[in-house]
Amino acid sequence: MTQSSFAAPCPVCDSPDGELLEPPHPSRSITSGGIIVDAPLRKLQCLQCGLLRQYPHPESVKTELYRDKYALYHQRPGTSASETARYSAMADWIFAELAPFAPSSILDVGCGGGILLDAMREVRPSLEYAGIDPSIENSALARTRGFSVTTGFTPGTRPPKDQYDLVFAANVISHIQDPIGFLRSMAGMTVPTGRMVIFSHDGSEPGAEHLWADVEFSFCREHLGALAAKAGLELLKSQHVAPAPGQADKYVLVFEHSSSPAFVPQLNNSRRDKLLQGRRQYFKAWQQLADLLSKWAHEASGPLLNFGASFWSMLLAAYCPEYWQHVQACVVDEGNGFFLGKPVLLPERLSASPRPVIVLGTNPISQASLKERLSSRGEVVTWNDLITR
Repeated sequence: MTQSSFAAPCPVCDSPDGELLEPPHPSRSITSGGIIVDAPLRKLQCLQCGLLRQYPHPESVKTELYRDKYALYHQRPGTSASETARYSAMADWIFAELAPFAPSSILDVGCGGGILLDAMREVRPSLEYAGIDPSIENSALARTRGFSVTTGFTPGTRPPKDQYDLVFAANVISHIQDPIGFLRSMAGMTVPTGRMVIFSHDGSEPGAEHLWADVEFSFCREHLGALAAKAGLELLKSQHVAPAPGQADKYVLVFEHSSSPAFVPQLNNSRRDKLLQGRRQYFKAWQQLADLLSKWAHEASGPLLNFGASFWSMLLAAYCPEYWQHVQACVVDEGNGFFLGKPVLLPERLSASPRPVIVLGTNPISQASLKERLSSRGEVVTWNDLITR
């Protein structure tokens, strides 16, 4: 644990004091787009309000990442069906949390390839949909789905039309270096009687989102409520809609314009201190996982295989490099090609002899059921007792 100071005051509470967390690996990290970085994570947590933030990257690095390289996110083998289902559930969740508000026009800020817009259109086909995205390749993909999309960053890019009834950003604001400016920009693209929605990771418990080098902030609801108030917005009461399946670590927050936003309570000291300590333990758990998987890699009696090509497998590749070096292939239920340098195999292509060692590179929530399913095909290694989210 290293006492430090933020490069700039905390945007939530204005405190300059923070703690630099010991990274899960001393010399490497990874972006959420699957790019391994030859530098450790530099995550600072505010000791006053508990906000977690990334020591900022130069603007030129961020621009290149999102403009030219982020389309790698959509190129993971074997994820097409699961991604379609995930975004469909997200669309249902957003519309449910908005009710009874019924927009006629919708803008997705950071729309990627238009997958979520497509899912929303399936639910409400009569609405007008548009998007903005910094990725050249992703915005072009969204246009092939029939959406009007402008390519560029927010703030700074005009949407296809001036204002919309609903402006939302899904899994975007945590990547923004100036979240208050981003919220103000969203507000400027929303009609006075409209709504803004933030769909994002819930930072109230330590989790995998902390491990991405391009995630600038990990926000609790209280943090975003406070930032929204600074941007002239008010966080509305939740409809308490059940999270989409497999997305209990997310939230849907709805905002409206307000000339005098309501007071937003901060994390109490007990919750804050529990969160600070939990993050320290979480990063330490990833160091322990690297040691555990390295041991399995050296002692494996058969071929070492990684099951999955998801975010979790990306994290294993970055933070457990000795294990990843010994992995011979990634097993996925659909797809082909390569994933982070490893050939992709379908389960039916696994050889019974020698019996392989299959390490689960998947969400810890799914590992118990996957172990039961795959145990006939090899020796299955789980780690959900060490890391749960």
